[in-house]
Amino acid sequence: MVNIVLIEIIFYSNFSTNFIFRLFGGLINDFKRKAPWYFSDFVDALALQSIASVIFLYFACLAPIITFGGLLGDATGKNIVSLVDQ
Repeated sequence: MVNIVLIEIIFYSNFSTNFIFRLFGGLINDFKRKAPWYFSDFVDALALQSIASVIFLYFACLAPIITFGGLLGDATGKNIVSLVDQ
């Protein structure tokens, strides 16, 4: 892990951080600087632990929505709408 950090520091230090007078020049330079790591980022995202975490968080966020939606429906007599006077 330390070797990767040192490589990134050396790699990043080769790029200038000066202002570029070109439309989206900084964004283009940022993409060029980080391009070598994009493929590994997507491969790492497909690891089993990452997928398991995404599924867990999906259902952990979905459960309270269903629970409180049902409680709100019971409390309002299933009238969960916005009424506008005409």
